[in-house]
Amino acid sequence: MNQIMTWWRLRESREQWLLGVLGALLVVTLYTLIIARPLTARASAAQDTYARALADSTLLLSQVDRIKAATSGSNGASGTVDIEASAAQANLAPTGAVTERNGVVRLTFDDVDAGRLTQWLGRMPQQTGGQITRLQIQRSEAGLVSSVVSIQQAR
Repeated sequence: MNQIMTWWRLRESREQWLLGVLGALLVVTLYTLIIARPLTARASAAQDTYARALADSTLLLSQVDRIKAATSGSNGASGTVDIEASAAQANLAPTGAVTERNGVVRLTFDDVDAGRLTQWLGRMPQQTGGQITRLQIQRSEAGLVSSVVSIQQAR
């Protein structure tokens, strides 16, 4: 440290001033490159992700409303088609299916196309006569969702 202080004192005042300005410019440049730019880029990416998630949730909520409207108008058609077969016809493969005592079928879908799922949910009541009693959808990847659907079978 003493060597640095000795070296500094041997510099003329204008050299000290120029070296000080150079040091300040170096600090500002490093701050910009190491801290400010990465934070700005991450904030921008977070805003884009939020905007996409908001658009996806708005779309899914409108689809849920449409599905609820379609299921409330179903008349419990006779000759129902098996619910799992109906999903298979829509190229959807449930990862789990449980039939409960009260005639409710609970299907689990993992990483399926959101559009294909909502289209099937809109058509399913007319195809099977079943009524959606519970619907849970979570976004997993871009365009993909995971879902748990409970369907009351027609009697």
